[in-house]
Amino acid sequence: MSDKGKVLIDGKACPKCSTFKSLDSFHKDKSSKLGLAYYCKVCANSSSRKKHKTLSENTGWVLERRHKQKDAARESKLKAIGYLGNKCLDCGNTYPSYVYDMHHLDGDTKLDNPSRLLRGDWALAKVELDKCVLLCANCHRERHFGAR
Repeated sequence: MSDKGKVLIDGKACPKCSTFKSLDSFHKDKSSKLGLAYYCKVCANSSSRKKHKTLSENTGWVLERRHKQKDAARESKLKAIGYLGNKCLDCGNTYPSYVYDMHHLDGDTKLDNPSRLLRGDWALAKVELDKCVLLCANCHRERHFGAR
Protein backbone atom coordinates (compact mmCIF):
# COMPACT_ATOMS: atom_id res chain seq x y z
CA MET A 1 0.00 0.00 0.00
CA SER A 2 1.40 3.39 -0.94
CA ASP A 3 1.27 6.65 0.97
CA LYS A 4 -0.21 8.33 -2.09
CA GLY A 5 -3.19 10.47 -1.17
CA LYS A 6 -2.13 10.95 2.45
CA VAL A 7 -1.41 14.51 3.46
CA LEU A 8 1.04 15.08 6.27
CA ILE A 9 0.65 18.44 7.94
CA ASP A 10 3.55 19.83 9.94
CA GLY A 11 1.79 23.02 10.91
CA LYS A 12 -0.61 25.69 9.81
CA ALA A 13 -0.78 29.45 9.47
CA CYS A 14 -2.56 31.65 11.97
CA PRO A 15 -4.56 34.24 10.02
CA LYS A 16 -4.43 36.71 12.89
CA CYS A 17 -0.64 36.96 13.31
CA SER A 18 0.19 35.67 9.78
CA THR A 19 2.68 33.17 11.17
CA PHE A 20 3.16 29.51 10.26
CA LYS A 21 3.23 27.51 13.50
CA SER A 22 3.38 23.86 14.57
CA LEU A 23 0.08 22.10 15.21
CA ASP A 24 0.64 22.03 18.97
CA SER A 25 0.47 25.85 18.88
CA PHE A 26 -3.30 25.59 18.23
CA HIS A 27 -6.07 24.65 20.67
CA LYS A 28 -8.13 21.57 19.86
CA ASP A 29 -11.51 22.18 18.23
CA LYS A 30 -13.67 19.18 17.31
CA SER A 31 -15.93 21.31 15.10
CA SER A 32 -13.19 22.17 12.59
CA LYS A 33 -11.99 19.92 9.73
CA LEU A 34 -8.46 19.58 11.13
CA GLY A 35 -9.66 19.38 14.72
CA LEU A 36 -7.76 22.56 15.57
CA ALA A 37 -8.78 26.10 16.36
CA TYR A 38 -8.67 28.78 13.68
CA TYR A 39 -6.24 31.07 15.56
CA CYS A 40 -3.04 30.05 17.35
CA LYS A 41 -3.04 29.78 21.15
CA VAL A 42 -1.20 33.08 21.61
CA CYS A 43 -3.66 35.03 19.45
CA ALA A 44 -6.72 33.24 20.86
CA ASN A 45 -5.62 33.84 24.45
CA SER A 46 -4.82 37.48 23.82
CA SER A 47 -8.20 37.98 22.15
CA SER A 48 -9.97 36.26 25.08
CA ARG A 49 -8.11 38.39 27.63
CA LYS A 50 -9.01 41.57 25.74
CA LYS A 51 -12.69 40.57 25.54
CA HIS A 52 -12.79 39.63 29.24
CA LYS A 53 -11.14 42.93 30.22
CA THR A 54 -13.75 44.84 28.23
CA LEU A 55 -16.61 42.83 29.72
CA SER A 56 -15.28 43.05 33.27
CA GLU A 57 -15.43 46.85 33.09
CA ASN A 58 -19.20 46.48 32.61
CA THR A 59 -20.61 46.16 36.16
CA GLY A 60 -23.89 44.74 34.84
CA TRP A 61 -22.05 41.87 33.17
CA VAL A 62 -19.98 41.22 36.30
CA LEU A 63 -23.07 41.07 38.53
CA GLU A 64 -24.96 38.82 36.10
CA ARG A 65 -21.99 36.45 35.81
CA ARG A 66 -21.58 36.30 39.58
CA HIS A 67 -25.31 35.59 39.97
CA LYS A 68 -25.15 32.77 37.38
CA GLN A 69 -22.14 31.21 39.13
CA LYS A 70 -23.86 31.31 42.53
CA ASP A 71 -27.02 29.74 41.07
CA ALA A 72 -24.98 26.99 39.40
CA ALA A 73 -23.13 26.29 42.68
CA ARG A 74 -26.43 26.06 44.57
CA GLU A 75 -27.89 23.70 41.97
CA SER A 76 -24.88 21.41 42.04
CA LYS A 77 -24.91 21.35 45.87
CA LEU A 78 -28.60 20.38 45.81
CA LYS A 79 -27.75 17.57 43.40
CA ALA A 80 -24.96 16.38 45.73
CA ILE A 81 -27.26 16.55 48.77
CA GLY A 82 -29.82 14.42 46.94
CA TYR A 83 -27.09 11.98 45.95
CA LEU A 84 -25.97 11.65 49.60
CA GLY A 85 -29.46 11.08 50.99
CA ASN A 86 -31.09 14.47 51.77
CA LYS A 87 -30.58 14.25 55.55
CA CYS A 88 -27.86 14.38 58.16
CA LEU A 89 -26.36 10.94 58.72
CA ASP A 90 -25.75 11.53 62.46
CA CYS A 91 -28.90 13.26 63.72
CA GLY A 92 -31.25 12.18 60.91
CA ASN A 93 -32.77 15.65 60.53
CA THR A 94 -33.50 17.44 57.26
CA TYR A 95 -32.25 21.01 56.81
CA PRO A 96 -31.97 23.69 54.11
CA SER A 97 -29.07 23.08 51.72
CA TYR A 98 -26.82 25.76 53.23
CA VAL A 99 -26.65 23.85 56.54
CA TYR A 100 -25.10 20.68 55.07
CA ASP A 101 -21.42 19.76 54.82
CA MET A 102 -19.81 16.87 52.98
CA HIS A 103 -17.62 15.01 55.48
CA HIS A 104 -14.86 12.68 54.29
CA LEU A 105 -14.88 9.42 56.22
CA ASP A 106 -11.17 8.90 55.60
CA GLY A 107 -9.07 12.03 55.16
CA ASP A 108 -6.24 10.01 53.58
CA THR A 109 -8.39 9.19 50.53
CA LYS A 110 -9.47 12.80 49.99
CA LEU A 111 -8.29 14.08 46.62
CA ASP A 112 -10.09 17.42 46.55
CA ASN A 113 -12.83 19.48 48.13
CA PRO A 114 -16.24 18.23 46.90
CA SER A 115 -17.56 21.80 46.66
CA ARG A 116 -14.80 22.69 44.20
CA LEU A 117 -15.36 19.52 42.19
CA LEU A 118 -19.09 20.24 41.96
CA ARG A 119 -18.26 23.27 39.80
CA GLY A 120 -16.94 20.90 37.14
CA ASP A 121 -17.71 17.44 35.87
CA TRP A 122 -20.40 15.55 37.83
CA ALA A 123 -18.65 12.20 37.28
CA LEU A 124 -15.49 13.46 39.01
CA ALA A 125 -17.51 15.01 41.82
CA LYS A 126 -19.39 11.74 42.30
CA VAL A 127 -16.14 9.83 42.81
CA GLU A 128 -15.23 12.19 45.65
CA LEU A 129 -18.78 12.24 47.07
CA ASP A 130 -18.65 8.44 47.35
CA LYS A 131 -15.97 8.96 50.01
CA CYS A 132 -18.20 11.37 51.96
CA VAL A 133 -21.25 11.42 54.18
CA LEU A 134 -23.78 14.23 54.49
CA LEU A 135 -23.78 15.99 57.88
CA CYS A 136 -25.43 19.11 59.22
CA ALA A 137 -23.01 21.81 60.34
CA ASN A 138 -23.46 21.00 64.05
CA CYS A 139 -22.85 17.26 63.64
CA HIS A 140 -19.88 17.97 61.37
CA ARG A 141 -18.27 20.19 64.01
CA GLU A 142 -18.96 17.59 66.70
CA ARG A 143 -17.20 14.92 64.63
CA HIS A 144 -14.14 17.11 64.16
CA PHE A 145 -14.09 18.27 67.76
CA GLY A 146 -14.26 14.67 68.96
CA ALA A 147 -11.46 13.70 66.56
CA ARG A 148 -8.91 15.92 68.32
